[in-house]
Parts: sequence; C-alpha cells; structure tokens
Amino acid sequence: MIQWVHSKQFRQFHEEEYKETLHSISKILKDLRFPSEQIYYLGNETFLIISYALDQETLTYKNAQTQASLKKLSSFQALPQYKWASLHINRKNVYDYMELNDALRYLTREMETDLVIEYLKGVESCD
Repeated sequence: MIQWVHSKQFRQFHEEEYKETLHSISKILKDLRFPSEQIYYLGNETFLIISYALDQETLTYKNAQTQASLKKLSSFQALPQYKWASLHINRKNVYDYMELNDALRYLTREMETDLVIEYLKGVESCD
C-alpha cells in the first residue's frame, strides 16, 4: 500500500497540480508494475497493489523500482512524500487476513509505524 503524505494540504493550495500529481502517481504504478498485479485506488490518496505469487526478491526489486520512480516525481516544485507498507499473506497467516479490512488495518498501522520511525530518525540526526 502506498499513500501520498501531505496531499490534503497540497490540494488546498494547488487543486489543479494535485489532480495532475495523483494522475502521475497512478500512471507510474500502471507503467511499472507487472500486468498480473492489481492496482486499486482506495481514496485518501492511497493505492493498494495486490501481487500474486511473486518471490521476495522480485517483489523487493519491483518495489524499489517503483519507489525510485515516485521519488523523481515533482509537483509544483515540491517532491511528494509517501508512506509504504506491505503484507505477505501465506499459509501461516491467511486466517488472520480473511477479510480485506483486516489486511488494510494492518497496512495502515504499518504506515503509521513507518512514519514514527522516520520522525525519530530525523530527531536523532538533529542531536
């Protein structure tokens, strides 16, 4: 799952550029991901990518490629920031995520944790 951070503030001041940036993010995802992957826009500037039967090495490479392309995307002389989260569902944990909402709840928590960790890294580097 990928979410464009601070997009609501950006939208308040740059409505047209907001729409263009959201479209550009969508295009990057469509162009870079495998045809077998499903991409969903969940609203809230959040995209869900469902990948079937990809080995971890391939998935890691594809995610790194996607992150690099999104980092290059600029909008109104600003670089959008993103929160990322992933969940590998397998035979051991499939019963924990039988419903989509269970998986989305987990991914949302992961993104929040990632944001806190990034914040703490920034605070440590200021010390």
